Amino acid sequence: MLDFFWNVAAFIIALGTLIMVHEFGHFITARYYGVMVERFSIGFGKILWRYYDKKNTEYVISVIPLGGYVKMLDEQINTTKSQHDYSAFNQKKIWQRALIVFAGPLFNLLFSVVLYWIVFVVGFSSYRPIIKDIIPNSVADQMGMSPGTEIKFIDDVVTSDWYKVKSQLIDKIGQKEVSIGTSFLGSSSIKKYVIDLRNRGDDFDREDPILSLGILASAPQIESILTKIYPGSVAMKMGLQVGDKVVAIDNQLVDNNWQIFATKVKNSPGKMLKISIERAGSLLDINLTPDKNILIDGTIEGCIGVVPKIIPSSMHYNNINRLGLLDAFNQAILKSWQMIDVTVNMLGKLIVGDVGLSGLSGPISIAQGAGLAAEYGWNYYFMFLAMISINLGIINLLPLPVLDGGHLLFLIIEKFNGQAISLHVQDFSYRVGFILLVLLMCLAIFNDLSRFC
Repeated sequence: MLDFFWNVAAFIIALGTLIMVHEFGHFITARYYGVMVERFSIGFGKILWRYYDKKNTEYVISVIPLGGYVKMLDEQINTTKSQHDYSAFNQKKIWQRALIVFAGPLFNLLFSVVLYWIVFVVGFSSYRPIIKDIIPNSVADQMGMSPGTEIKFIDDVVTSDWYKVKSQLIDKIGQKEVSIGTSFLGSSSIKKYVIDLRNRGDDFDREDPILSLGILASAPQIESILTKIYPGSVAMKMGLQVGDKVVAIDNQLVDNNWQIFATKVKNSPGKMLKISIERAGSLLDINLTPDKNILIDGTIEGCIGVVPKIIPSSMHYNNINRLGLLDAFNQAILKSWQMIDVTVNMLGKLIVGDVGLSGLSGPISIAQGAGLAAEYGWNYYFMFLAMISINLGIINLLPLPVLDGGHLLFLIIEKFNGQAISLHVQDFSYRVGFILLVLLMCLAIFNDLSRFC
């Protein structure tokens, strides 16, 4: 029950914030071009709060936080105003109206940059590249590398965390050699190792170049004891309980190596698995089929909805990465652009049928994602907000009449035809667009219920 209220609270805060940013884009741009804004509304239904400013704009917060709107004066709709009122939306030039319409999605995209920038400036935690162990007879073992040392640089590039180590090693694939500098904790003395890559061939794995060299990375200890079962998940439906210890999966021993279990589940969407667990001293076998979890890039992974016991590493294994103001801004733009590219590609695959409609997620999935991100910390929540903000901005640019993209399409037609589309045609298209959106929302909610019920 607490999970439910936590998810709902995180969802309302996230959605309310993103809607406010979106509508503020329309509002501030309309004000800039002299359009009379009659109402700025967050939510629908019964009004909980209202306020009037000096320009007689009504600000409203309503009970259902699933949308919002900015109502502008439009002579075609509001006949109570005097004719040819220059503060009316329809009296503005086409390019001005287009900018007012486009400003909503644009502000969502810009907001993602702001969120990522805050995360990069304040800092985000990662794990220092401290070697946990060396695999016997591996390249690292033959070179004499030692457990307990920290990788300080690769080819003179400072490596502050394992992600930096991995990316640098991937960059070296195809080169003759790579130099790795390490030091013991607390020591300023650095030992340099030069590794010949010419004869590594397929042994040097792009997916995990660190392990390919025989280096085991430090990380939090994960025990195969379940500490959380998500409501409505496959695990809950099939009877898994908090406190269960996973012993084996498909007769393969797990033995506190959670990665074995997680990888098997991840690679088995829609395939039945036999989970062997220990509960109160007894061994039980449970057959279950992982749900198909479609990621934003279209990849399908298995998911059963459990969380293992995580024992944090010592504090000296943690690292806080902070970027300067300008570097953080550049990285925020890059990160936002990458997410925009992924979102557009995913939408394209959805439209042409490469990804099924079962991949659509509704408010239940978003609420769970918001709650989970908030549990992990404010930085994860901000990154979740950035991702949803980008999705909201891109989706609103689709050429459906009730969306901003539909309004832009009407303005383009007006530009080429020399006159606005009739109110009758607009009204009909809005009704059709609204029905399509409702059907898509119903499908998304159905998908959510299929996953969680």
